[in-house]
Amino acid sequence: MSQLLKSIALLSFKNSSRRIGSIQTRGMKVAVLGAAGGIGQPLSLLLKNNPSIDHLSLYDIVNCPGVAADLSHIDTLSRVTGHQGPEQLGECLSDCHIVVIPAGIPRKPGMTRDDLFNTNATIVSNLARGCVEHCPRAMVCIIRIPLIQPSQLQQKYSKQRENLIRIVFLVLQL
Repeated sequence: MSQLLKSIALLSFKNSSRRIGSIQTRGMKVAVLGAAGGIGQPLSLLLKNNPSIDHLSLYDIVNCPGVAADLSHIDTLSRVTGHQGPEQLGECLSDCHIVVIPAGIPRKPGMTRDDLFNTNATIVSNLARGCVEHCPRAMVCIIRIPLIQPSQLQQKYSKQRENLIRIVFLVLQL
C-alpha cells in the first residue's frame, strides 16, 4: 500500500518540485473520506505510517473521532485529525494534496445494483462537491468496485466549477 501511495503522490506532483520516492518529502496533507468504514480504517492505518504524510485528516458521518484518536497513538511524526458530519467536511479538506474516498455503503440483502449505485453516487457526489470547493488542486482517488462508476459525477462537478480534479480509480476485485 505504501508503494501505491508513492505512485499516487508521484502522479499528483508530477509537474511540481515536490517529489516522493527515494527522498521523503514531508508536508503532505492527505484526507480519507469514509475513514470509519471497513476499507477506510485499515487504509488510514497504512497511511499513518507513511513518512511523507505530515497531516492525515479523517472524515466520516459517524465514529470518526474515535478512529482518529486510535491512530494518533501510533508513534509517527504525522498529525491525525478526525472530522464528523457534513459541517466539518470543509475543515477536513482544506489544503489537501491527496483525497482518498472509500466512502459508500456495502450492498445489503434485497438491494438491487441500481439502488446501491444511486445511494453511493449520492454519497460520492456530495464529497466531490466538497473537494471542488475546498481543495480543487488535490488528486482525488475514488475506491469503488468495478460496477459502480461515480467518476462521471466527479467530472461533472469539476467542469461546473471550471476546476481540474485528477481522478484515479483503485479497482477492487471482490
